[in-house]
Amino acid sequence: GPLMNADHSTWPIVRFGVIKDAWRLYKQHAMVWSLAMLIVMAANGAVNGVLHAVLHTSEPLGPGGFRLFLPATGAARFIASTMVSGFFLGGMVRMASRQIGGRAPRLEDLFSITDCWFDLLLVSFLIGVATSIGMALCVIPAFIVSGLCLLAIPLVALGRLPATGAIIQSFHALKSQWLTASLFHWALIIVAVSGLLLCGFGILFTGPLYSLAVTVLYQNFFGAGPVDTWKKQSEPIPEV
Repeated sequence: GPLMNADHSTWPIVRFGVIKDAWRLYKQHAMVWSLAMLIVMAANGAVNGVLHAVLHTSEPLGPGGFRLFLPATGAARFIASTMVSGFFLGGMVRMASRQIGGRAPRLEDLFSITDCWFDLLLVSFLIGVATSIGMALCVIPAFIVSGLCLLAIPLVALGRLPATGAIIQSFHALKSQWLTASLFHWALIIVAVSGLLLCGFGILFTGPLYSLAVTVLYQNFFGAGPVDTWKKQSEPIPEV
C-alpha cells in the first residue's frame, strides 16, 4: 500500500509522519477502533483491579531477592499491567495489519492471538522488567529501552517470532536510530493518552493511534509476512 517504504535499498527510518498515517487509518474505521479501545480498557481495568487486590495483600514481602531493588507494588503492578496491555496490543496490531492490507479491521482480531499468547505475554513481561529496571536507574534508560523494544510486539503478533527473538530483532532494527525511536515512542504515548484530557472519553479516539502507528512503522521495516531473520540492509550513513 501507499504506507509502505517503497525504496528497500535504503535502511527504513523511524518517521514521525507515521502518526499522521495512523490518524488517517483510524478515521476510515473510527467506530470499530473506538469500540476495540473500549474493550481493551475494560479488560485492562478488570485485570488491574484483580492484581491490585492480590498484590496488595502480599505487600510485606521485605526487600531484596527477586525484586531487584524495586518497590514491590510499583514494579510488580507495572510489569503485570504491561503484560495485559501487551497481550491486547498484539490483537490491535493484527487489526491494524488487516486494515493496512486493504480489508476492514474486525473486533475478532483482538482475540485472534491465541496462537501466540505465550510469546506475547513473555515479550510483554520482558519489556516490563527491562523498563522497570530502567525506571530505577534514573528514568532515562526506561525511555530508551521501551523505544528499542517498540517493534517487539508486532514481531510476535505478525512476524511470528518467539519473544526473545522479537526483542533482539527490534533492538537490531532500531539501534542505529535509538534516539529517534525513543523520542517517537514518547511522542506516540503522549498522543495516545492525550484523549484523557478531553473528559477522559477522548482516549477512545486517540488510544487506537498507538497500535496503528506501531503497525505502520513495523511494516515499513519488516513488510507484511512472517519474519525469518533481520536482513541487515545498507546503513543509512556509510561509515567513513
